Amino acid sequence: MTIKADVIRVYEIFENKAELCNHVLRSLPAWFGIESAIVDYVNDIAPMPMLAADFGDNLKVALRTEMISSEPPRLIN
Repeated sequence: MTIKADVIRVYEIFENKAELCNHVLRSLPAWFGIESAIVDYVNDIAPMPMLAADFGDNLKVALRTEMISSEPPRLIN
């Protein structure tokens, strides 16, 4: 998929992370179809940082971030 946007806005999500995560996971049952895994993931998301990227034209993505190294985060195209 190619995304074309003049402006990409990235921001941190502070509220309703569990609800957002639950909605996204349940909207993709072919990828996330194990009930216990969904519940665990949703329960674990609250203390973790979550970013959203707004590409315009109503296309938005939410990203859970987790520190796995001391390297600074970077976006990969």
